[in-house]
Amino acid sequence: SIATGVAVGFTLVVFALGGISAAVGRPPPGGQVLPWIGAVLYLGTLVVYLLVIGRYRLLESDLRVRRNVQYLVISTAWTLLICAAGLWFWWLMVHIELPLPHVRLTGQAIEVLPTAIDPERRALIDKGVLIAAAVVFAYGFRALLKRGHRFLAEQYYQEGYDYRRASREFSDVMGPRMDLDGLADGLLTVLDRLMPVKRAGVVFVQGNRLISSRRSIGFETGDWDIFCSGCVDEAVAVLKGARGTELDTEYAPPRLRLSLRRAEIHHLYPIGGHNELRGVLFIGEKLSESAYTADDFAFLGVMAGQAALLVENAFLYENLAAQARVRQELAIARRIQLESLPQRAPRVPGLEIAGTSLPAQEVGGDYFDYLGGADGQVTVMIGDVSGKGTSAALYMSKLQGIIRSLHGFGLTPRQLFVRTNELLGHDMDRRAFVTVLGAFFDTTTRTLVLVRAGHLPLLHYHAATGEVTRWLPRGLGLGLTQRVLFATELEECRIPYAPGDVFLFVTDGITESHDPSGDDYGEDRLVASLSTLAAARTPVETMLAAINRSASEFAAGAPQHDDQTVVVIRAL
Repeated sequence: SIATGVAVGFTLVVFALGGISAAVGRPPPGGQVLPWIGAVLYLGTLVVYLLVIGRYRLLESDLRVRRNVQYLVISTAWTLLICAAGLWFWWLMVHIELPLPHVRLTGQAIEVLPTAIDPERRALIDKGVLIAAAVVFAYGFRALLKRGHRFLAEQYYQEGYDYRRASREFSDVMGPRMDLDGLADGLLTVLDRLMPVKRAGVVFVQGNRLISSRRSIGFETGDWDIFCSGCVDEAVAVLKGARGTELDTEYAPPRLRLSLRRAEIHHLYPIGGHNELRGVLFIGEKLSESAYTADDFAFLGVMAGQAALLVENAFLYENLAAQARVRQELAIARRIQLESLPQRAPRVPGLEIAGTSLPAQEVGGDYFDYLGGADGQVTVMIGDVSGKGTSAALYMSKLQGIIRSLHGFGLTPRQLFVRTNELLGHDMDRRAFVTVLGAFFDTTTRTLVLVRAGHLPLLHYHAATGEVTRWLPRGLGLGLTQRVLFATELEECRIPYAPGDVFLFVTDGITESHDPSGDDYGEDRLVASLSTLAAARTPVETMLAAINRSASEFAAGAPQHDDQTVVVIRAL
């Protein structure tokens, strides 16, 4: 606006002076200069308007000169300038008279003479000095020309590729990075250093899983995530169909092409390994604004080839790290679960008690517990959740919490089981269930009340006769049925016992332990072991270890396929 005002004002002044000069019949002062000044002002105004239109893209026009054109023009001008300076210097050297001293060259020395030498010899010396100076300045101009071109190439991103430097930088940047985010950051860092682009991003491919990099080049905050959520799936599918070849945006399917154009992405370059797509490099226009050449794609091929192995290693590292985290978490869960089970047997007058549980995996679904009561009373619980592993362990912990909470209300054995079934069945998966065996000992009357919810029988060794009784009262597993049916089928059994009698509680991990041929350990072998050990009045701790060892020896090295829990009680 200021330039326009100046130009208009100057025009009015010129017209006013012209009118005055016509009226008085005399030319205005500076009449020859004013038109030239006006032309310069109008030309300057036009240049200013063009710059403003180009800077702010007014009138829906784009007057910007592309960088590669700017580089071509400026580098050509620099070359012409150096050549012109060299020619001028050469002309100057030819016509200048050098104030050289009068010297004479001999085979052994250079003599400086007080008088003038022969003109022919003088001309020969002058030519030699000029030739030497021309050679020196020619090398100087050549070095200046190369330095200028190198500077311009750096400013306009026109540098060539040094593959040795690229490999070295790639190794330096990528060496310490093992995770996918670090790998993507390193890959984009090398790309930004050696082939600067306006936009770039990386997406890694692991089967049907796509992992987009957190870092991108040229995208505003959040734009890269929006782009990845919109068209990355289709882009990966297209590249897989293209068998890992580079894809120009113009040859993409219509919908994908439109999305890539909006994101200013020009090329999709695959990162592949072992004939499998490992990632995709999304690349926009180069900062030099020149077209991609064969050297550019060769450089990208070198980068993608080195990155492919690192991507596979990153996936492997990620899997190993995840497995290590799972193992660590399972180890913590195992410790917590084992600590939640009784760490020592209670001291109950008239009873000798021992128990242990060995999970088949890191955590298990077997359960046993000792619940105290009035003097001379103790409740022994043993249970088995269907299945193994983490889910069974969670149900086991829930069962333990419910039973411990309800036991404090002084419920009868039957009421305890009915109420536990109600609470456990509300949130339990229909495909899961729990079997439980509960023995409520009263040492003052030497009796126990037995309640069974679908569990294995209680084995009772009678010291007086040496016989073993299998106590198997009716009962359905917890979580299988509604309250009415469960309560109807649940039976309480009152059992008297005598000093020396032994009671054995086990889960099916013992009886179903099988040898390499597939035969089960079975209840018969368990009864035989109990009879032998009880008849010898073996301490319950030793009896416990012997039963576990017997099942393990029967398996003959076969892996433990189920949790194994054993509780032994002897009446004193």
